[in-house]
Amino acid sequence: MTQEPFDEGTRVMITKALELAQLHLLDKGEFYPFGLTLDKEGDLAHFYVNEPEEGTPVGEVYDDMKRRVREKTANDPCKAAAIVSRILIPNDDTDERQTAVRVEVETETGPLHVFGLPYAVDEEKGVDFEDPIAHAQEKELFVAG
Repeated sequence: MTQEPFDEGTRVMITKALELAQLHLLDKGEFYPFGLTLDKEGDLAHFYVNEPEEGTPVGEVYDDMKRRVREKTANDPCKAAAIVSRILIPNDDTDERQTAVRVEVETETGPLHVFGLPYAVDEEKGVDFEDPIAHAQEKELFVAG
């Protein structure tokens, strides 16, 4: 059984999400969650916080990004939306965890696709993303609320 290719909106969002994540990783070595939307004309909007107040849990920033992206998709015609965050993936065999970029991409008519891309940063070569771990789940970004 072959997997159907992702639609244009999903491909555009993944590409832009990884480009921005790479810039943040090369600049600061990490980043807070950020959101993206792609409107019907193909223009991207980027939602982010410069620097949250010290001690602000990353989960609160993530929840704020999800709220802002949902508001955008509820109020403006969008083709696709995404939330991008930096996560730690546990290793079942050891106590170590691997850093990864998590990209949640949803199109107006499709499911939410969640991608986890483990990475390594090399100051000379840039960010090396490994093959993604992906799955689809119920819609979360194109819903009111």
